[in-house]
Amino acid sequence: MHPYATDSTERDRLPLWFAGVAIVSAYLLSLVIGKSGYQDRLWWVEVPSVLGFYKFYFKLFDVWVWKCPRVRQIGALSVPDLSGTWDGDGTTLYDESGAKPFKCTVTIRQRWTRIRVWLDTPTSESSSIVGAITVDGRRPSLSYEYFNEPKALAPPGMNAHRGMTRLELIAPDELEGEYYSGRGRQTFGTLGLRRRK
Repeated sequence: MHPYATDSTERDRLPLWFAGVAIVSAYLLSLVIGKSGYQDRLWWVEVPSVLGFYKFYFKLFDVWVWKCPRVRQIGALSVPDLSGTWDGDGTTLYDESGAKPFKCTVTIRQRWTRIRVWLDTPTSESSSIVGAITVDGRRPSLSYEYFNEPKALAPPGMNAHRGMTRLELIAPDELEGEYYSGRGRQTFGTLGLRRRK
């Protein structure tokens, strides 16, 4: 998984909350150690405890807590959770012969700070390299650059290539958008994805 950019302000606010909770946790730990009578032997626990608690809370939030529906209901987060397997229908325009439909499966693994997008079609597979999720617009959108590699049964003219995809979240379980590929392939097309339940 790779980091992704976002225009949401939650990444500015929430680390301050993690720091505050880490400081309170470290203070409570020092009180417990002080009352235990072992403060002379456990002095080394208190020194890194603020950073240790911060890392623990940040990791806990990054992997699990940010996906909780209750956390989302209080309005603390605006970045959508796009994790899951998505079934898709696409069209591709490669030459003058017109749009050709194709089926695909997209797998998205996402944390609060990291993401990876894999797309699998009958002729090729691709993986995201960098990405961004924007929330300050009409609809949240996912944009990413990918690297695509043809499969063994791909058409002869299909080469490994890079490209870009931009998908809008038009419903909680529907993404829709466009893609284009770069030098060596020069195709473009549309994608419509529905998340599996």
